[in-house]
Amino acid sequence: MKSTGIIRPLDGLGRVLIPKEIRRTLNLHEDDPMEIFVEGDKLILSKYFPMGRFVEEAGELARCLFLLQ
Repeated sequence: MKSTGIIRPLDGLGRVLIPKEIRRTLNLHEDDPMEIFVEGDKLILSKYFPMGRFVEEAGELARCLFLLQ
């Protein structure tokens, strides 16, 4: 995990502002759905893609089928 050195406070409603530079780099836009994960003491935010898991599984299936040829 790469540290940005950016620190942001949690507001009274539990919100954290994601800096514009990071939103631009990750192609995040207003109203984009975000998926929230917890790993140990880490909070992980990821742009939500409804078909994301299906695409990953389809790619793995395609690799397996390629290896069987």
